[in-house]
Amino acid sequence: MEKLDEVQWENEKHLVEKFCLSKFSEMENTLKNAGVQFDFATEATKMLEIVKCSKIREYTEAYKLSASESEGVWQDIIEKERKCIENLVHLGKRIHQLRLHRDEVEQRMLELKLRVFEKAEAEVASADI
Repeated sequence: MEKLDEVQWENEKHLVEKFCLSKFSEMENTLKNAGVQFDFATEATKMLEIVKCSKIREYTEAYKLSASESEGVWQDIIEKERKCIENLVHLGKRIHQLRLHRDEVEQRMLELKLRVFEKAEAEVASADI
């Protein structure tokens, strides 16, 4: 009977470990996905900054070369710059959201690991009794 209880306990322990590993794997995948999205947003922001700077320089030089251009062209330049800045702000907010999400996932993983270890300690302690 004692041997049967021990085998059953080992089976349950194995199932709990398998379940926890599965959850860890899911959380790691979620964290990896958040990291990929974060990296993508960061690269997009860098590219947008490069494009924005080159466009502003390009438009500024064109304006200097042709002082007789109309006020409408200048307004187009300002509007494009404004849109670029809005895009940068949006990407900055997205990066912040992704960082918060990553931090939450990491915190959940740590909490889950702590619960697993506490449960394992409790099982070991109860098994020793």
